[in-house]
Amino acid sequence: MEGTWRLDMNLLERLTKIETQVDTLVRSVQELKEKLDALTPDVVSAIDSTKSAHHRIDEFKRDVCWTIGMSTTLVGIFASILTWVLGR
Repeated sequence: MEGTWRLDMNLLERLTKIETQVDTLVRSVQELKEKLDALTPDVVSAIDSTKSAHHRIDEFKRDVCWTIGMSTTLVGIFASILTWVLGR
């Protein structure tokens, strides 16, 4: 009878430890969920900001390319006119 009692107590202790660990894990998961919920608006904002910055960079790149192209064209025209005038 004493062996059964010890076995029962051992199982009870082990189950208590497991229950304590599960409770700790549940609290940890709840805390992580709360942190994720708190971070979600910041993540959405960062994604939106990144999209906006990417759009602005694309516009800037287009403007720079247009400016360089136009400048090169004007320099070419000026060089052609200058060559024509000096060649006369």
